[in-house]
Amino acid sequence: MDPKITVCMVGSFPQPTGGMSTLCFYEAQHLAHLGVKVHFVDTGTGSEKRVPPLVDHYTRGNSYINTVLAFLKYPRKLFWIAIQIHLLRKNLLSYQDYLWTLGVASKTLIVAGSNKCSLIHSYHAIGRSLAAVLVAESLRIPSVVTVLSSEFTHPGICPIRKTMTDYIISHADCLIAISKFTQSVCERSSGKRATVIYPGVDTKVFYPCDSATAKKVADRYSLENYRVLLYVGRLVPEKGVKVLLEAFSLLQNQQNHQDVVCVIIGPDWGAKKDVLDYIDINHLKDKVFVWNEISLSDLRSLYSMADVFILPTVMEVEGFGLAAAEAMACGTPVVASRIAAVPEVVQDRVTGLLFEPRNAVDLASKLDILLGNEEYRRKLARQAHQWVRDKFSWEPSAQQILDLYQKCLKDLDKNT
Repeated sequence: MDPKITVCMVGSFPQPTGGMSTLCFYEAQHLAHLGVKVHFVDTGTGSEKRVPPLVDHYTRGNSYINTVLAFLKYPRKLFWIAIQIHLLRKNLLSYQDYLWTLGVASKTLIVAGSNKCSLIHSYHAIGRSLAAVLVAESLRIPSVVTVLSSEFTHPGICPIRKTMTDYIISHADCLIAISKFTQSVCERSSGKRATVIYPGVDTKVFYPCDSATAKKVADRYSLENYRVLLYVGRLVPEKGVKVLLEAFSLLQNQQNHQDVVCVIIGPDWGAKKDVLDYIDINHLKDKVFVWNEISLSDLRSLYSMADVFILPTVMEVEGFGLAAAEAMACGTPVVASRIAAVPEVVQDRVTGLLFEPRNAVDLASKLDILLGNEEYRRKLARQAHQWVRDKFSWEPSAQQILDLYQKCLKDLDKNT
């Protein structure tokens, strides 16, 4: 490995969880362990961030101050970047978006330029990656962009930002896709092929906990006398929580499932009121519990003690399904939508069961199968645990990223 590789990463760290931010956290951490010097520009909000050791962390800060500082140090480069963003401004939602993107570009320019970074790696081909790609062009260093698939086909993004996404993809030197599905979406939409590098699961954090620990957590959350169905993720319509609730209501009509409860954990992204209204209207307050994000140690224990984890997403652009992989690492079988990249993560009838998207009856049927057959459920749980350990590990993922960095740098040398 070339010890001189220094990367400026542009993304967001978790507080304490989150799909893309978890990806950023572990890739930065493991690249640092491989000897890469990582400078991370965090474009997210919040003050209680999980920051990996050996990584230099920079918050986005004030856009106006960043722009002034960058202009004082790199006036020509920032002027060129500002012009490019202005030309693409029609594909940004507002003038405020323009200022935000310019602010991220200014901060990235300061960090990457001051630390003589070898390349820039950004996450999600939207505003932050536009800033990253432009800064890389101005510094004449390679840019790597990790695509998640929603950039191309998510409702509301394509009509407004398609030109911006196309610019990012066409100007990036290397693309990383988090699944084969994402790779195919990217290739169909842009004609450019991405390298598939799967996310991993931290098996030092997510692993089957012992029965004593599980009992303590069950007691703490008043779950000791129940069988548990678990959902972890954002409360947003496209994650399919409504389908989960409808399926749970069907289960409650069966006498043999009266001891089953449903635990929903995640931040509110606009759907919490609808979730709570459904629970209230259908008299499920004693059977469905909705909690905000919890500590990682408690999350691991809840993953482990759950009888089934559910990934009911209805997103046609679901790029991976990290929460499902974490649950499987803890030895819990998964029932998940047969949609987008999910079948790459959850093997039907091997590590869990797949159901037809948006079909509450099918979901209830699959849950009934697992809840009614403990031996089968345990078999899938063992296979799920082993599948994640074999397939989704951060160490080989980080090595693949490093290999891609080295290829980008060699290609740059050939062309200069």
